[in-house]
Amino acid sequence: MSGNSTIACNNGITAVVLEDGTLVSWKGEGEPKGTITTLGTGYIAVSCSENRFMALKDDGTLWIWNDWGAIQPDIITTPTQIMHDVRQIAGDLVLKEDGSVWSYVKMIENAPTDGPFSRVIDSGIVQITTCSPDNGYALTEDGTLLSWALNYQMSVIGREATKPGEQLPAKVMDDVVSISGHLAIRSDGSLWSWGDDTCGSVGNGGEIQKQVTPVKILDNVTAAWSGYQDCCFALTGDGTLWSWGDNLYGQLGYSDSNMWETFGGAIDGFSPCMSVPTRTGFTDAVQVYVGSANLVLKKDGTLWQAIDGDFTKLMDNVRLPSAATTSDEIPEDTPSSFTDVPDNAWYAEAVNKATQAGLLKGVGGNRYEPDGTFTIAEAITLSARLHAARTGDTIPTVDGPWYQGALEYCTSHHLFSAALYPDSVMLNPATRFQMIFLLDCAIPESEKNEIKDVPNGDIPDIMEADEYGGIVYQWYRVGYIEGDETGRFLGTTNISRAEVAAILCRIAGLMPLA
Repeated sequence: MSGNSTIACNNGITAVVLEDGTLVSWKGEGEPKGTITTLGTGYIAVSCSENRFMALKDDGTLWIWNDWGAIQPDIITTPTQIMHDVRQIAGDLVLKEDGSVWSYVKMIENAPTDGPFSRVIDSGIVQITTCSPDNGYALTEDGTLLSWALNYQMSVIGREATKPGEQLPAKVMDDVVSISGHLAIRSDGSLWSWGDDTCGSVGNGGEIQKQVTPVKILDNVTAAWSGYQDCCFALTGDGTLWSWGDNLYGQLGYSDSNMWETFGGAIDGFSPCMSVPTRTGFTDAVQVYVGSANLVLKKDGTLWQAIDGDFTKLMDNVRLPSAATTSDEIPEDTPSSFTDVPDNAWYAEAVNKATQAGLLKGVGGNRYEPDGTFTIAEAITLSARLHAARTGDTIPTVDGPWYQGALEYCTSHHLFSAALYPDSVMLNPATRFQMIFLLDCAIPESEKNEIKDVPNGDIPDIMEADEYGGIVYQWYRVGYIEGDETGRFLGTTNISRAEVAAILCRIAGLMPLA
């Protein structure tokens, strides 16, 4: 759920983080026009708002360049460090490791400042996003979506407003697991949208021009992207990439439309739009940047632009977002060096013990990323390692993607069918259901000794006869897992790296059972 992007584009400038952490930039929105400039190394994410660009390094430091008038009137040509202890960036919003949110646009009078940023929310936030320079959204630890805006209409903040103008952070909806612009994914995989529907970007068929409150538009969604422009993209569990909104330049990846926008910016008074999510035909997408150019990153590290009703390849070797890691050769940090694992965090003991035992690794740069997700490929690799450790067998080294050896090991040992996990879904974030299924395949029944009684129906959101229900109830009874504060399992939501550490420690006997 990190929310960080490795691509950004606005006002004639594109910036990209390459596979090796090099930050590059060029003039042109999408296709490079002229020289590609190297701006430094050690980066993991980039974002922009209007002419302001900023990038995050793997040590948690924040660097800015281009037009930051609040700091100096001249253009900043070389990235300059401005902040530290940063977890995520979006537009010109910053999420710090302590869960606080900071904005370049001042929202609250007399709020604490850090450089050109002022604090919007004190703590408790796990993800941020924005769809304009003067607004923001934040996701809390318990799945509550908050919004705020300055001098914007109610449709931007996704809720009824009590007064015009300044809108301080307040609740939009709950049960949310991921956000991007005016899009929110709930725990059941449903996608919800709100906002100005002039160009069909809400995605509900253009039924109302100003959709003030969230409306459901799609199911089985694993990722979604919207931004400053009137376009949206979403990825479903089967690997399908969908898009909708303004399609004047074929920037949705196809040429179809089902409505016409008749307001500013249109050619000859109208502009073709698509008002409902529509399949693009593009495969293997792991990240989309929606802006002055719509840029799509594939799981092989190639970057493409949606333009002229199709997708055009721009470059190779672009860094994937942290939730779509394509290599299991992750730098091994010593547990005590994790700068993003506070000693008092509920998961600190589990992360330390799991990494000390070699069950898990950090993500590099002295970070564990506890709120990050595991891909299905990483979950399969964990399953293969657990099984091999019990049988003494060896995971083969084979040609193909980095996870191919683990996949072939699991299928050859009949842990599951290869048909369950085609290449198109391997880099999708793993849900709780998928993770415990894959780990359960690797653990013999002799290790699953039930220690408590959990009658059928005691877990509020699943019955024992449901798909995955048998495993969930058995794991509750064994003590490998426990629910949220109400006992729910929330199986369709993505599982975090912190949660996986706790589960592996219980399986290995490194921590008490739940």
